[in-house]
Amino acid sequence: MRTIKRPFFICLSLVTLLGSAEDAATSAGKNTVEYRALCHLIQLAKQATPAVIEVVSAAADLTEIKKQNMTCADQQWKDRFKDGGEGTAWKDVKAQYESKDYKTHWASGWEAWRIAKKGIIDNDANKQWLKDNQPPTGAQGALLCRLAIKPLGDAALFHYNLYATAYKSVAQTMSIKARNYLLGALYGAEAKEADGSRPKRQALAAADRDGAACKTNNAGKSLEKDLACLCLGSAVTETVVCIHAQLSNYWASGNGPDSGLQALLAKCAEVNPGPVTPTSLRTASSNLINLIGRHTTAAGGASSLGKDTDTNCDGDPEKMCVDYSTYFTRTSTAAGKQIPWLVQVEAAITELSERDKDVEKWQRKQLF
Repeated sequence: MRTIKRPFFICLSLVTLLGSAEDAATSAGKNTVEYRALCHLIQLAKQATPAVIEVVSAAADLTEIKKQNMTCADQQWKDRFKDGGEGTAWKDVKAQYESKDYKTHWASGWEAWRIAKKGIIDNDANKQWLKDNQPPTGAQGALLCRLAIKPLGDAALFHYNLYATAYKSVAQTMSIKARNYLLGALYGAEAKEADGSRPKRQALAAADRDGAACKTNNAGKSLEKDLACLCLGSAVTETVVCIHAQLSNYWASGNGPDSGLQALLAKCAEVNPGPVTPTSLRTASSNLINLIGRHTTAAGGASSLGKDTDTNCDGDPEKMCVDYSTYFTRTSTAAGKQIPWLVQVEAAITELSERDKDVEKWQRKQLF
C-alpha cells in the first residue's frame, strides 16, 4: 500500500482546472471537483482506442523507390500509365489486362505504378524532384538503373508487407486489449459480453449504491459505480453535490438509480479529455487519486473520494463518497491491493505504451 503526498499547490491547481473554488465550497457543489476529475477519466475510458499509428516513412520510401524505378523504365512501359491522372486508375483500364495470364500481378501493382508515373511527370509539383533525380541516359544506362533498383524495390516491398500483415496485426491486437482494459475500468471486469470478448455494462441497481456498496471491497470496482457513490444520494435533494442540479432520480430502490447515473454520465460529456494516450490516462488517474482525502475531517475521509464525515459513504448529505481505505491510505506504507479500476487503467497504459514503442522502433529503422 503506497502513501501518496499531495502538496497544496497540486490541490489548488486541480481546483482551478476542474472546478472553481467557489463551487467546491458551496453545499450544492461540494463534490464538483471530484466529479469532474472522475468524468475526465470516464470520458477517456469510453473512447475507442486510437488506431495503430501508420509508419508513414515506410510507405513514402516505397513510393520513392517506385518513382526511381519508373525513371529507368522504357518508354512503352511509361506510356501505359499516361500522366497517372484521370482515366488511368485500375478500374479504368482493367478490361485490357484481366484476360492476361498475369492479371493478378497487374491488379495488385497497377495503382502503385500509376502513382509513381504521376510523380515523375514534368510539372511544377515535380520540378524539384526531377532536378534532383535525373533519369539515366541511353539504353545501357536505363538497364543498369533497373538492375540496381529492382532488388531494393523488392526488399522494400517485402518489409512493407511484413509491417502491414504482421506488425500491424500485432499492434491492433494490443489496441483491442487496451480497449478491453478500459472497458473493465469503466464497467467492472466481472461481467462479460455473451461471447466473452469484453466487459459489459450492467444497469445500476439500488444495491450498487447503498453504504456497503461504496466501501471496503465493493468500492472501486468500476468508474461508473464510483460515480454513483460520489453523486447519487439516498434522497433526491442530495444529488446536487456534483452538478448543482437536482436530478429526478436517486439511488434508493424504486427511484431509478440507473437513470440518475445516466444523467450524470450525460453531464460528463461536457468534459473533453482529448485523445487516449498513455500520458493522458496516467495524468487523469493521478489527478483523481490526488483528490482522495480532500474533504478529510477529524472523524473520517482520509481515504475517501468526496465529502465523508465518518467513512460510511451511505448517501446521507455528509456521506456522498467512495471509501477506498481497503486499497489506499495516506498514513500507512504497508503493501495492499490497488483500486480495481486503477489496475485496469494501468494495464491499458502498459499495452498502449508497448504498442507505441514498437511503432517508434519501426519508424527508426524505417523498415529498410
